[in-house]
Amino acid sequence: MGSTSFFGSIKVPTNYVVNILLMWLLYAAWPSVWLLLLLSSIGVAIYQPRKDSFRASIAFALMLIVIHWMFGEQSVWAWTEAGVMASMLILLNMYVNGLVKRPGLQNVDQLQTAEQTQGISQVQGQGANQ
Repeated sequence: MGSTSFFGSIKVPTNYVVNILLMWLLYAAWPSVWLLLLLSSIGVAIYQPRKDSFRASIAFALMLIVIHWMFGEQSVWAWTEAGVMASMLILLNMYVNGLVKRPGLQNVDQLQTAEQTQGISQVQGQGANQ
């Protein structure tokens, strides 16, 4: 059980590091690689509270700007495009976080637990009737 928690604790930071390295290596040749940061940002939005999600999206947006500054084209048009990409990282993160954290939606784990509890009570009720 200790190895599971160890691997679980390093999975997310490893994902971030690999995505940032891939972006750093490929940005000059393939600017669409910024979508890796978008995927990581959305992953954070789903599982983290709003404040942590916002901080992570700002960090990803800053990383995108720094990588563009290091390897991207230095025209006004390219900087505008990089700014729009960074803004999309933040906006989509907040949008997804807002959808997931809506009061009407339940956590998947809570929903599964409720379904299991209902299933157990139904089985017990059928056993009592017989």
